[in-house]
Amino acid sequence: EEDAPVVVAGTVSAARILHGLGVELTAVPQTEKTLPDEIASLPSIGQPMNPDLELVKSHNPDYFITDSTLEESLSESLAEQNIETIFLTTSGYDDILAAITSMGEQFGKEDTARAMTEHITDLEGQAMALAEGKEPLSVAIIFGTPEEFMLATGMSYAGDLAARLGAENITASMENPPSPYVPFSLETMAELDPDVILRMTHVNPEESKKMFDEEFNNNSFYSALSAVKNDRVIDL
Repeated sequence: EEDAPVVVAGTVSAARILHGLGVELTAVPQTEKTLPDEIASLPSIGQPMNPDLELVKSHNPDYFITDSTLEESLSESLAEQNIETIFLTTSGYDDILAAITSMGEQFGKEDTARAMTEHITDLEGQAMALAEGKEPLSVAIIFGTPEEFMLATGMSYAGDLAARLGAENITASMENPPSPYVPFSLETMAELDPDVILRMTHVNPEESKKMFDEEFNNNSFYSALSAVKNDRVIDL
């Protein structure tokens, strides 16, 4: 145990993966999401998108583990601070399984990683069985922050799951550059008229949820959608 590496998690997903593997953490990101009790009270290194690198450095980490989507914005500063960093790709479902496996190999937790991925694929099988034989539904997955709404594509984690279950993501018919999340217009949403709307909040979940409710209650574009009329709007 004395030789255990000092590990700082930069994102919630990294913290959950590492904790699940039994890797001891020294610090975690600031978040309003629920972390496991064993790590929830650990020191914070700030927001995942903009961590306080002085705080990270103060823990003398052997590894700082964060998300690959932040590599472009953080890599230069991390290099200047000589912080050894691992960037995990967690955009899609297969990415999560690969991240668990790679972290298991990194920290000598291969057996635990195997058990975790088997448990997840077990749940996947159960979900696929529930979806079997059902009529495919069109879906819009709206990703909301206090500043804006975007649509999740098949390259996102939620979009990946929806596609595996046979849902038809409305972004497939939109011309957009390949990206996990894309902007959209209300006119396009009304034209494509999804059967189901899934809503995801980010950054500040309570504020984002409030913004969702205000938009859906007060904007006639949303109230005219089939998913809203049929009460098929689901908050993830």
